Amino acid sequence: MKLTVIQTTPNCESSACPTIYQDENGNYFFQGFKVKNQVKSELGVPENEDVIELPEEFVSVFLQGKVKSKLS
Repeated sequence: MKLTVIQTTPNCESSACPTIYQDENGNYFFQGFKVKNQVKSELGVPENEDVIELPEEFVSVFLQGKVKSKLS
C-alpha cells in the first residue's frame, strides 16, 4: 500500500504529529493523539474500532482545502 501525505502539522519536526494520508484507492488515514479508554467507553466505540484526537485548527485547515477543491 502506498500512502501519500495530504496534510501534516505545520512546523512539525518529527513523525509524531497529526497527519492525514491517502492511499491509491482514495481512502484516508489519520494519525493523531490516542484517547483514553474512558473516552472510548463514553463514546461506545466497539473493540474493532479506535478513536484519535486531532487539534481543531488542523482539521479546519483540511476541511477548508477539501471544500475549496470541490468548489473549483
